[in-house]
Amino acid sequence: MNSTVLSPDLEIQTHPDYNTSHHTENGFRNPWKMEEPKPGPLDALGWMVSFAFKKREDLPLFSVPMDPSFVANHPDLRSAHWIGHSTVLLKLGGKYVLLDPVFANRASPVPFAGPRREVDLPIEIEDLPGVDVVVLSHNHYDHLDTDAIARLAGKFDPLFIVPLRNGDVMRSAGARRVIELDWRQSVSAEGMTFHCLPARHFSNRGLTDRNEMLWASFLIEHDGWKAYFAGDTGYAEHFSEIGRMFPGIDLALIPIGAYKPRWFMREVHVDPEEAMQAFVDLGASEFFAIHWGTFILAEEALHEPAERMEQLILEKKMDRSRFHILMAGQSAGLDRF
Repeated sequence: MNSTVLSPDLEIQTHPDYNTSHHTENGFRNPWKMEEPKPGPLDALGWMVSFAFKKREDLPLFSVPMDPSFVANHPDLRSAHWIGHSTVLLKLGGKYVLLDPVFANRASPVPFAGPRREVDLPIEIEDLPGVDVVVLSHNHYDHLDTDAIARLAGKFDPLFIVPLRNGDVMRSAGARRVIELDWRQSVSAEGMTFHCLPARHFSNRGLTDRNEMLWASFLIEHDGWKAYFAGDTGYAEHFSEIGRMFPGIDLALIPIGAYKPRWFMREVHVDPEEAMQAFVDLGASEFFAIHWGTFILAEEALHEPAERMEQLILEKKMDRSRFHILMAGQSAGLDRF
């Protein structure tokens, strides 16, 4: 691997398969073939209008309070604690890694409109037992909460590891230590190695900045143990590629929600069937469901992704003990397999 030195103790490593096929003159793109027909702007506008008035059939979901002392003293060497949506606190040995931290009541640029949190937040930032590293997959409001970044920076001063061109947003929110990575680059910090890897998605924070900042998935290595964080993604051959690059993945955190209608969502969000196939492609031992049950982002009922996953597990005769489909606030010990 080639390397770029950032400081005496941090340097970016470049994987031998590194390439820039996902780069454009002004930003980034998905390098995989798009499904046809591709939805246009009028299609998107029409769906958003109909979605706003669609009658919903959501069953109530609940969270459980997360006890910081339980997290800190979890009996397993490694554990995962679901805060909701794609926000997960990983405890790896004595270190804490926080994924896509969103603690706001709405996934929106404004506090009075946009998708609201449908279940109670199980823990506040100030009550977390620790945060050593924050990993960000991309800049959408249901994954990047700048108020949370400011609070995390103020209390814990963690290292923020983000895809290319996301650093300015983090620094403007108060982050002091930020590392930007491209796909197939990595950095070692806090006794772990963080690999930035492909995802099939897009980015924007406003109306005029589409795909100017990179989106990504990540693989985290800790003493030979591997966790793959898919971020937000549609299905593509990158899952198989990552499985070949990193054989023996122990935990795969994979999105299962925000997938209807398929004609609109298929390019950027996997459905439960594709999430299951991604799990198989990756060759991972355990599955941890994310990106569901928290914000209403698509047409399916809030509880439907979990129901479909449970049905798939039965149909495919999978070992249910390898699947973590939790209530917000619940935890999973990861030392069994």
